[in-house]
Amino acid sequence: MHVTTLRLWPVAVLFLGDFIARGASTIYVDHRRGNDRRDGVSATVDGYHTGPVRTVQSALRRVAMGGRIVILPVSEPYTESFVVEGKRRLGSARRPLTIDGGGQEWVGWRPIPDEWTHRRGELFRLDRPTKTFTRLYQAGKPIAMSLDDPDQASGTLLAGQAARHETLLFFAGKNLRMPAEEDLWATSLPGGVVFDGASHVVLQNFIFRGYRIDAIQVRGVCRDITIKACEIHHSGRGGIYVGSCADVAVTQVSMSDLPKAGILAEDRARVRLRGVTTDGVANRISMGEDVVVDDDGKPADPRKTPSTSPTLLPPTEPLAEPDAPEIPSDLPLRPTPGRHR
Repeated sequence: MHVTTLRLWPVAVLFLGDFIARGASTIYVDHRRGNDRRDGVSATVDGYHTGPVRTVQSALRRVAMGGRIVILPVSEPYTESFVVEGKRRLGSARRPLTIDGGGQEWVGWRPIPDEWTHRRGELFRLDRPTKTFTRLYQAGKPIAMSLDDPDQASGTLLAGQAARHETLLFFAGKNLRMPAEEDLWATSLPGGVVFDGASHVVLQNFIFRGYRIDAIQVRGVCRDITIKACEIHHSGRGGIYVGSCADVAVTQVSMSDLPKAGILAEDRARVRLRGVTTDGVANRISMGEDVVVDDDGKPADPRKTPSTSPTLLPPTEPLAEPDAPEIPSDLPLRPTPGRHR
């Protein structure tokens, strides 16, 4: 009996190792009830080990090649930023990895802390530095933003307007109301999703709002990336950035309130657009040189769109800049400021 056990032990180890390497075909994510110590193979919690994980980043480590990550419905928006890397094979042309957002809302904006200094009249200055592309919102609607310095004698803001001068953020109140009494939010997280060198992945059924740079970035020689049935609103620069990537398909995606462009493409990018709609977007497509964009079967004309100024999101986990964000990303969320576009 002792000899038999010794002989079977290597077989058991090989079987367990094969199971871990293959992963699970479906992994569930729930940022309220989930725990990254669980296996993720069930949408419901059953004991300590079985149930959904909390983050997509954890699900990416557990899912099998060509599997599926399912985002479960919750009452509050998701606030995670995640990176889909090409360190291991995620899928194939016939069987891509699918990340299904389930129509859930993902937000990068945060309520502004009550750290304002009164300057004069109804002008206030936020006592935190801000970064490029920071935007301000009130009750989910964008506030008119000036780049002039209202702290100078010549600078003026109308009631309810804001200004960002260098790293300083200003807000003009009205009717003697303090900024803390207003429902003010600012873009904080730089982005929602980064594809970095990944191939054969489908991202679908997500709603992205309020990211400081772009909601999605596809870079690092990605191939066969599909983004479909998504909404992108209120980013600080654009909707989707594509650089150095081939065969990126954007299908049935609606975008609104993007100051730079819906699609920003450069550095030999190859992009196919199908059924992409824009509203309140400065440019539908912003293209650099040596870029091919097929827009509903017609080539986009680079002469009609400005070239991009590359600002890449850092490939860290979670996405964050080396120093602390100007608007804390770990603040508890008040009820989301509405589903305004």
